[in-house]
Amino acid sequence: MEGYEICGSQRLSQFSEENPLRTFRQERQLRLLVDGDIVAYRTAAAFEEPIEWYEDFWTLHSDAKEVNAEIDNYLGWLMEETEADGMIVALTDRENFRKNISSDYKANRKSQRKPLCLNAARDHLRETYDTRVIPALEADDVISMLADEDTIVVSPDKDLLQVPGYHFVDGDLVKREPDECTRWFYMQILMGDSSDNYKGCPGIGPVKAERLLTPFGGYRPDGSTSNDYWMWEKTVGAYEKAGLNEDDALENARLAYLLKANDYNMKTNTVNLWQPPTQ
Repeated sequence: MEGYEICGSQRLSQFSEENPLRTFRQERQLRLLVDGDIVAYRTAAAFEEPIEWYEDFWTLHSDAKEVNAEIDNYLGWLMEETEADGMIVALTDRENFRKNISSDYKANRKSQRKPLCLNAARDHLRETYDTRVIPALEADDVISMLADEDTIVVSPDKDLLQVPGYHFVDGDLVKREPDECTRWFYMQILMGDSSDNYKGCPGIGPVKAERLLTPFGGYRPDGSTSNDYWMWEKTVGAYEKAGLNEDDALENARLAYLLKANDYNMKTNTVNLWQPPTQ
């Protein structure tokens, strides 16, 4: 929720006529794709108040009406700032296909306390806004599947850097190109993600991953800056050098990968898992 302060009065100034977002807005019907999971969680967490009744006796309180009002303020602010024609709020389903790939996926979150009004906030989003929940998918997948040239992604989640197109970041319109999105996906396979609890390749962090996936001189022999097959080979090679194998790389890839529209069967609610590229 960058550019907006929860429970505060800061607002970005209106965009000038020269701002690229205004030009973008005038050329097409614009929809926002909002990560509802983060909106609900951060807002609910911000509206918790500890109260000390007497020495060493504390309770934690939260008012769902205040939480929901702040959600409305934030989403209204988004619509006003971007002058969007519509908005879709994506939410994560109760089931998660990635947990069938690895039982460790997000297992580190089981012991973490959730904000008191988180469920109330999610219910409010579902009852008040155009929300999308797809069986077994996360909000990130839903956004990735819906993203096109007429949408703007609104989320601070780094996983969504895989999604090409326009993103609303810190009050600015940022366009991510397909090449950099592809490279980011392979970087995630190499780095892993401690938040989602998949390990990646031992000994590889952001700097090493980026260096490994950047061709010498910035270009491959065919003149391109990125290539699925070439980057997959580099990724598997790094895993093998670390004493692991291609199956380990494939598991991490399937955990990291955000689904596209053709990766999901809406009739059967089944996922087509990511497959390594062929030359």
